[in-house]
Amino acid sequence: MAVAFDAASSGVDATEVTAKSWSHTCTGDDLMLIVGMAFRHASTAPTSIAVTYNGVSMTEITTLNHLTYATCSMFYLANPATGANTIAATWTNVNAFAGGGISFTGAGDTPGTEASTASSSGASTIDVSSATDEMVVDAIAYAGSTTPTVGADQTTRVGLGVGDKPEVAMSTEAGAATVTMSWTNTPDDVQAQIGVSIPEAASGTNFQVNVDDTFKTVSAITLNKDDAWKSVAAAQVNVDDAWKTIF
Repeated sequence: MAVAFDAASSGVDATEVTAKSWSHTCTGDDLMLIVGMAFRHASTAPTSIAVTYNGVSMTEITTLNHLTYATCSMFYLANPATGANTIAATWTNVNAFAGGGISFTGAGDTPGTEASTASSSGASTIDVSSATDEMVVDAIAYAGSTTPTVGADQTTRVGLGVGDKPEVAMSTEAGAATVTMSWTNTPDDVQAQIGVSIPEAASGTNFQVNVDDTFKTVSAITLNKDDAWKSVAAAQVNVDDAWKTIF
């Protein structure tokens, strides 16, 4: 199953704050949630950045500070809860904030190696290692008054800002061996960009379960652990006092 776009969301606060939350709705199977954030600071970059979704901690991919103006940070969560839930970000040192969330279906549990760059010119470009059936996602934080133009073959999923405060834009592009993610901006502005590839979910062996006296063929199973659904890569049953792998 190829990775596919599910949904996007965003939240912004032009005031100097240390926390921001907004709602995001995940639907579908084999989900992964990516959160990209932009911070605008006069002198002190944010530290101790933490993000949760539905109260479950997300994992930091990387955070990139550029000069004394722009910080870009990206987090992920595999198998997030479905439905409408809250993305909540906290950090130290007051900063103006803009953030976005993008969820994907058909995704594996761990994103690929990130690529990042910082620039004070009117262009920002990164090359992300990926593969067919994967999806590349990027986030760019920029300190300026104009919205950057997305590169060819990219689809803008999040684009918001508050004038000369922090702005964040996020885009996706279908996977290939190398995917170039680029943005251009006029006039020249301070920018920090992060990108990563979302791998496709591992394909499992089909098996059957009985539902209302009818056998249904399924190819994957998930279990609930700590209020988060986890994909199971293998399972065993006991037959005649011997454990048998069923998928």
